[in-house]
Amino acid sequence: MHTSATEERVRSNQERVGPLARKSFEGGVDRQIKALPGLAAIPIIAVSSFAMKGDEKKARAARCDDYVTKPYSPAQLLRTIRGFLGEKA
Repeated sequence: MHTSATEERVRSNQERVGPLARKSFEGGVDRQIKALPGLAAIPIIAVSSFAMKGDEKKARAARCDDYVTKPYSPAQLLRTIRGFLGEKA
């Protein structure tokens, strides 16, 4: 099976970020991800089920590039992701 350079890059980033991705943005995980070599430009979308007042501000302060609250539609999340990819919604 042939693996493209993009697939290899995604797999490598998943291995580096995976353990951090399960932690809260309040713990500075976003800053840790952005500090990893080659990942500073990768967008981070915080997905929160709490949706408490001030959570979006905390996420943005933690260097999240966008913030989505549950419940969200798959179409909404896809539009957000496509926006970062430069695709039309």
